[in-house]
Amino acid sequence: MNMDNRGYFFMKSFLFSLKRPVQHILLLLGSIVVFLLGVEGIFRLLGIACVEPYSDRDWYNQYVQLNSRGFRDYEHTEEKPPGTFRILGIGDSYTFGVRVNFEDIYLTRLERMLNERYPSRHYEVINMGVPGYGTMEELRLLRKKGLLYQPDLVIVGYVLNDAEHPLLEHLYKKKVRALVAAEPDYSKKLKEISQFYRYVYFLYFWGIKARDLDRDGYLASLYSAETNPYLHDVKKALAQMIQLVKQQNGQVLVVLFPIFSPDPREEERFAQARRIVQTTCQHQGAYFLDMYPLFRDALKSGKAKRYWATPFDAHPNKEAHAIIAEQIFKVIAEEKLITGDGQWAVDNEP
Repeated sequence: MNMDNRGYFFMKSFLFSLKRPVQHILLLLGSIVVFLLGVEGIFRLLGIACVEPYSDRDWYNQYVQLNSRGFRDYEHTEEKPPGTFRILGIGDSYTFGVRVNFEDIYLTRLERMLNERYPSRHYEVINMGVPGYGTMEELRLLRKKGLLYQPDLVIVGYVLNDAEHPLLEHLYKKKVRALVAAEPDYSKKLKEISQFYRYVYFLYFWGIKARDLDRDGYLASLYSAETNPYLHDVKKALAQMIQLVKQQNGQVLVVLFPIFSPDPREEERFAQARRIVQTTCQHQGAYFLDMYPLFRDALKSGKAKRYWATPFDAHPNKEAHAIIAEQIFKVIAEEKLITGDGQWAVDNEP
């Protein structure tokens, strides 16, 4: 056999030996494509990817209806109907009810519970929760719109980031914006095309990247005058809210919510912050309800995510809202804010 024939057979043998691995690779690639298409179909069918942590437009457009005043509630007249006990709820996205149905929000549940327990009188709960609001914005809202409804009781839904001042520019916020801005263009395009990719991206972003942000550390820093020069202004705003309501012969109940961090040390890390809020309420004659003890088992065991609205959104879910509503109802009954015959206990001071 001459050299040409040997070269020909060698090349033929080499190509034949490559054939099976290439077939295996093509089969593997094909299987991956089919798998990804199947997963994509499931995600689209179930809407699993609608979990963007910093953009709720998909959920908002589908589930949220606002009344003529711009709040997530049914219509209310400013003038209080005769024989009505009126409760006004003010807060941020927790009170607004991000990612839960309207009927599952703790304020909506509370209204049903009061009317079922005390049928001799009508109880009306007005929800003025606005996502992103802090204490400073809530004070303006109460002064301009809230007090027009002559509330007998104002429930302030307090989350630890409410101490943020509009003028506060913290390193934490800069880091968040930097992470979002650093996303490559191809990634943005893939998120528009694939819901499965959106899911994977946010799993990476909030599961890995968010560790560098130290959100809990940032929230704790809001309650130190050294790191938050506006802390005094925030406490003053909360005090003003309480006094404005009391001047109209109403009462105030401040409800402090957990942030449902995966960190089992959350309750201890925010002990100082919680004391500051509680002390402010006590000095101003307001009722204070700390919700941390009710969720202590989940928080300490690192299982706070059971109360998350989605795998990427720590807003309270339907179950958490139910617990919150039941505890608020219990406090209202135990403190005798409403007597058994449905009358307002005006002489009951904290």
